[in-house]
Amino acid sequence: MRKLKRNLVLLILFLFGLFHQADRFLIGPLTSSIINDFHINEALMGLSISSSIVVAGILYPIWGYLSDWFNRAKLIALASFLWGSTTWLSAVARTYSAFVVTRASTGIDDASYPGIYSLLSDYFEPTVRSRVFSVIKITYPLGYVLGALFGTLLGSRIGFRKVFFITGSFGILFSILILLFVKDVKRGASENINVEGKVSFDKMLNILKSKTHIYLYAQGFFAVFPMNIITFWLFRYLEVERNLPPNELVAVSVVAVGFIALGNIVSGILGDRMFSIEKSGRLKVGLLTVVGAMILTFAILTPVNKPLQFYILVSCGSFFVAFATPNVSATISDISGAEIRSTALSLQSFVETVGSALSPTIAGIIAYKTNLTFTFVSVLLFSSICWLIAFLFAISSIRNAYT
Repeated sequence: MRKLKRNLVLLILFLFGLFHQADRFLIGPLTSSIINDFHINEALMGLSISSSIVVAGILYPIWGYLSDWFNRAKLIALASFLWGSTTWLSAVARTYSAFVVTRASTGIDDASYPGIYSLLSDYFEPTVRSRVFSVIKITYPLGYVLGALFGTLLGSRIGFRKVFFITGSFGILFSILILLFVKDVKRGASENINVEGKVSFDKMLNILKSKTHIYLYAQGFFAVFPMNIITFWLFRYLEVERNLPPNELVAVSVVAVGFIALGNIVSGILGDRMFSIEKSGRLKVGLLTVVGAMILTFAILTPVNKPLQFYILVSCGSFFVAFATPNVSATISDISGAEIRSTALSLQSFVETVGSALSPTIAGIIAYKTNLTFTFVSVLLFSSICWLIAFLFAISSIRNAYT
């Protein structure tokens, strides 16, 4: 019965994440129509994208702190309700200024995910933590596909405003489902430990004193640059610089994110197996992420007249590019006390969000001055080098973090 209950919780949270990310990533395929509707350029569009990311970044530590103190299931339900209502507000915005403000408000609920991972850490034991986290992590790429389908198939027919109304309605629905079927559990339950006290200022300082935490936070800052630029600007790149028709736009995106999702699952399984052998096993599996970034760089440099080569490289690069994602989150959960997991994970998300907030705007500015091909290649190379340095330091210090 307990196994059935926790699997039902995982299923509901997976579906919540899937439709929530679809709503979040709708902005990509709808970029051109939004630009045309408000008569703005790429730089201003990048600002509207970054606004929600900035709000989420500011609120991550707050959501994390609240999730360590209060009922995590009810907080997730609240986040789902906020997702629906703020998306509706975006749909009714009639000026660019109002659109930026309402898009910024959609970032409020984006900061709730550390509570989800903390809750699942107490439902599932550490030996399967990477693969459980990977189930939630794949909602990002799968949500991107779903968002692409919504945006491409419905956007041109009913307009981006009505699409926002549809996806916002899912937020209200899932808030009800989470309240009914997802329950909080005792912190430390999966490890059979008694948690003494809750998050405090001193315990938060201990997180910041940990070298491994700092290195993992640093790698996260650089890891999100290529992911966010590809996520938010891929449609525009394929449409403008590779001259792909709408049906091929969706096809390329589906293939790419499908391989990202597959890579997440595979990396989660491999991470758990390597973790059973050595404590640094999860992070060593994550090293393959840099291979994905390099392959994607070659894909961007592929001539337009070689579509098959482009598709193959995009598929291979996408498979490896997120190998670190579930394993880093699982590692942070492992080395953080059960009573402060949400806070520790929220700090990771905060740092990543700083990078996420900067990347779309930086990409928009560079693309406005040059082109998206140059933007993709330069950011992929620079961020990969910085990411690798921080990640290697994390691997070198991980053994001490478990002692």
